[in-house]
Amino acid sequence: MNKEQIVQKLKDNFISLNDWLQEHDDTQFDVSLREGKWTTGQHVDHLIRSMAPLNKIYRLPKFVIKWRFGVNNREERSYEETYQRYVHTLKEKGIKATGRFLPGDIRNRDKSQKITELKCQSKTFINAVRRQTEESLSKYIVPHPAIGYLTFREMAYFTALHTDHHHQILKKYH
Repeated sequence: MNKEQIVQKLKDNFISLNDWLQEHDDTQFDVSLREGKWTTGQHVDHLIRSMAPLNKIYRLPKFVIKWRFGVNNREERSYEETYQRYVHTLKEKGIKATGRFLPGDIRNRDKSQKITELKCQSKTFINAVRRQTEESLSKYIVPHPAIGYLTFREMAYFTALHTDHHHQILKKYH
């Protein structure tokens, strides 16, 4: 996928999730219908927590990124290959969110604020991807806590996939 296709995929996934959230019952934002699973609000908080560090990294000067994380030294993965790597990590390795990516205690009264935060992080990320050149999307890498180093392009793929993953869970169980 080229940059504009990635940007469009991100937009589509964020808009679709936002539309679903707007229609979701305000009194059910802090309810989990499955014991031990996240509420709708916690899914949203997790997505916010996942994008916030990316938004900081994508704004760093390139020399800092290169010094801190290095540059890509392998064949770049396609959208489908990134998807397969993500699914494998979820299913085969049983990887789950930890540390700063775990959602907090989100209440019904937080719905509007959390949706606004998600929109802000989403727009910021889309703009960060849009500001990259095609070359820098493939050159610079960033660590993913579960699946290893990804190029900026692959991380954008992952963010689109991750957003859709949580949206599908919400549609199915909430």
